[in-house]
Amino acid sequence: MIIYEIKKTDFDFLINNFQNKNLIEILNNSIDFEKSSKIKNVIFLKINENDVKNLLEELGNILILRGLNDNDEPNEDGYYIEKLIDLFNKKLYDR
Repeated sequence: MIIYEIKKTDFDFLINNFQNKNLIEILNNSIDFEKSSKIKNVIFLKINENDVKNLLEELGNILILRGLNDNDEPNEDGYYIEKLIDLFNKKLYDR
């Protein structure tokens, strides 16, 4: 399991923008409520490696659909999505 510490606003973005209902359920079930309750506006997630890879794939899909402008450069949403991708990639590959 990989433990992620993310802002509540980032978690809400994931929940509100994922089309894959299974990933939404995985995110909701991965919350460590004990740790999350100790720090305001922070959520701790315990996610297995395979689910993190699926989450990254979904973020990549969202980036392609609405995160790029006409010349394929990131727009405001794209920069935000890239930040989330970096957050999940870092713990996945820097272990």
